[in-house]
Amino acid sequence: MSISPEEVELAAGFVERNLPILIDYGKHFLKGANSQIRRRLPNTYQKYLATAAARYGRTKSFFIRDEPSSIYDFYVPLSASIGERKIKKADISKLQDISSLCVITGSAGSGKSVFMRHLFLSAINEGGKVPVFVELRDLNEDEFTVFDLILQSLKRNEFDLGSEYIRSALNDGHFLLLLDGYDEIDLLHRKKASKEILNISKMGKNISVFVSSRPDDVFSGWDNFSIAQLSPLTLEEASDLVEKLPYDDDIKKKFSIDLNKTLYVRHRSFLSNPLLLSIMLLTYGTSADIPNKLSIFYNLAYEALFQRHDALKGGYKREIRCHLDIQDFGRVFSAFSVSTYNKRQFRFSRMDALSAINKAITVTGIKVDSEKFLDDALQSVCLLIEDGLFIVFAHRSFQEYFVSKYISEQNEENQEMLIEKFWRNIEVDNVLNLLYEISPDIIERKLFIPKLKIFFNNIGVTKNTRKIGITHFTKYLKSEFSRIHFDNAGKAAISLTHTGNNPRYSSLISMAINCTSPSFIKNEREKYDMRKEMEKFSKKYGKKLEYPLKNLSYKSQIIKDFYELPGFYSKRYLEEAFDIKNTLERKHKNPEKFLNILLSS
Repeated sequence: MSISPEEVELAAGFVERNLPILIDYGKHFLKGANSQIRRRLPNTYQKYLATAAARYGRTKSFFIRDEPSSIYDFYVPLSASIGERKIKKADISKLQDISSLCVITGSAGSGKSVFMRHLFLSAINEGGKVPVFVELRDLNEDEFTVFDLILQSLKRNEFDLGSEYIRSALNDGHFLLLLDGYDEIDLLHRKKASKEILNISKMGKNISVFVSSRPDDVFSGWDNFSIAQLSPLTLEEASDLVEKLPYDDDIKKKFSIDLNKTLYVRHRSFLSNPLLLSIMLLTYGTSADIPNKLSIFYNLAYEALFQRHDALKGGYKREIRCHLDIQDFGRVFSAFSVSTYNKRQFRFSRMDALSAINKAITVTGIKVDSEKFLDDALQSVCLLIEDGLFIVFAHRSFQEYFVSKYISEQNEENQEMLIEKFWRNIEVDNVLNLLYEISPDIIERKLFIPKLKIFFNNIGVTKNTRKIGITHFTKYLKSEFSRIHFDNAGKAAISLTHTGNNPRYSSLISMAINCTSPSFIKNEREKYDMRKEMEKFSKKYGKKLEYPLKNLSYKSQIIKDFYELPGFYSKRYLEEAFDIKNTLERKHKNPEKFLNILLSS
């Protein structure tokens, strides 16, 4: 890996500012003459930081794909919030001023991984602790521990002071750990990883650990960690990002004008997301409107990537070497996406990619050369990107879209099997939400109806039940959660800690209501001031930080009050989910009736 003069200078600056501390710390662990140690330590740290800055300070995307470029070529400083605190243009020092243990959360495409790389570079630039960048998805590939990945990251970036030194340095808070992509860990490994991260965070009082992830209820149980949520792009930030992206200047100018006039206001949820904003710019030449559904949005993006005249390379159309049309290419890529998604593979070797493509070719029956198909996916259509020795999706959300597309095109038996296999991931990715947009009937028949029936049977609610009672509600809480937790006594910060069991029906209920009954959520928000309701509840019970549910019964006053509390965990949401189940059962009981209406003269 080549290292630029700027990266060498960045590393040298860190070592120069911290030289007395580094030498003083190293003398206690390294044997040899003082003069040798004084030579070895600065060289080791400088080589490590320069190598790591080159590795993590550059990246590719479907906009910048030929050579990795500095993240600052297209990075717009992001803001974050921790509770009520707003952190503008967040960097490592601003976050550490609030907490040295922190989870960085954000939705798909919000820029979490690039933000973590920014934190890594800002840690080198500002001095202090030595940053270590770890990609947690590597836990899926072998029987690694999180500590193994820390060792691996240091060693692959030329840090050669040995595992004993590293372990001691961790204990003493010498390193700043940046653990990227908790949500990319396979569910089978996630509980173990969570335990390891928490154990590392308790190794010493000076330890610093930052973890990135999509939102996950598990973090409510990470008691010593603050939760920082990346803020959506403001109009000004969105405009700055468009200006930075390497694209046709005329298209960018027109897009920026429309963005500032009406586009941003009308489509804030899309255009405040860095990934979706970038894709919108890509598709803007063919469609100046933004669809309301993500699935349509990703389909337009795929069409633009497949058919476009390349606005990066002087306006010529890239040749598809494998000679597939857009539909057949999409069918093979969808099957490839299922194969990799099933293994929770977000990064793979070329050999593994070709193996998955050959499986997709066999399953679809489409004859194509796997090598040429892979090269097209990398170079022409740009759905995949080379990342060093590995291959990754241009963004993980593309994998999710093509998995949902694949399921939508299967026969009923295959749909049922795939939904049964993947529905446990609904709280960590968007596959089934995208499938609901593409084909609501599939999700209603194969997921909502059967799983909601199981859930309500489990808590004693039958079709003859007239209302969700306190005993049903208590069974629900105890089956899904282990405790009611107050993060800060007397403040509106209530959470429920999951039992760790899978599946989580609470996530299914949330998805069912969000998909089929958005008006219910809107009415709830208009009817209740949730902050005030939570503040009253917290004021009454928050002096004690934790209530284990195993010690509570339906007669407990906190359960009775929780039962009446509006919001996601309340009886009102269970009642709405029960109504949804009954409505969908009636809807799908006699599908021929609806067909007859269409065909009647």
